Amino acid sequence: MSMGPDHVRADWHLRNWADWMRIPDIRTGYPTHSAGFSCGGISGEDAFEHLCDQADNYAAHVSHGIIQGMDARMQAAIENRYLRSVWRFRGDPEEVLAQAVQMFWLRALSKGLC
Repeated sequence: MSMGPDHVRADWHLRNWADWMRIPDIRTGYPTHSAGFSCGGISGEDAFEHLCDQADNYAAHVSHGIIQGMDARMQAAIENRYLRSVWRFRGDPEEVLAQAVQMFWLRALSKGLC
């Protein structure tokens, strides 16, 4: 599969989505910090990491919606590559994956991912 600049960004979003899919569904609260009180609030570095985590989670959620809206062969091709699933379907897996990534990226751009 060709990895031009657009596909590099698409690949980043698909890897981010795959990481998000592997996390147990406990996406509330403060997963890396105590939810209790603290003195002085969040440090600058922690606040930045928290904002990055929120942005990555949002992008993964949008990516999930895009993938769920694709036809079954394209979903299977993406899941085979990024989630290491083993779906069987007709056609050349690399060709279907290339088409799926192209469609994903066009839809991702229309949803504001970049």
